[in-house]
Amino acid sequence: MTVVIRPALANHVEQLAALELSTYADEGYPAPLFYQAIAQWPEWLLVAERDTAVVGYVLAAPGTEKTLWIMSLLVADTARGEGIGRQLMQALLDQVTTSPTPFSKIALTVSPNNQGAIHLYRALGFKDIEQIDNFMGPNQHRLLMHYDAC
Repeated sequence: MTVVIRPALANHVEQLAALELSTYADEGYPAPLFYQAIAQWPEWLLVAERDTAVVGYVLAAPGTEKTLWIMSLLVADTARGEGIGRQLMQALLDQVTTSPTPFSKIALTVSPNNQGAIHLYRALGFKDIEQIDNFMGPNQHRLLMHYDAC
């Protein structure tokens, strides 16, 4: 079945929240965050749909210094290994680099233990900047990565 990447709509929110809950339990993003993202940054919340089912999403938000921050990239367990994360990220990168935006850089943080994600980000052109210890709380270290959007 074909996967379609497109901007999220309000009717996707229930599925997005369910995907978060199934992956992260109580630590996942709640539905109100997705409603707010659609209202504030509609172009930076993309979903991957197979038929009418959301099988993944990428969420970005404007930061300081002309930086767009990737807040989350998530693909359903049942759809992993199919290249959906790459499709979502590529769609976002294409949107930043081919449309007029104020962003010269895209940034993200990732667990230094998440080798699959790090490999994907490097393959897409992200560069390692530094490891930041305790970035997400005690013993929650992150690798900071940047993509030159100019």
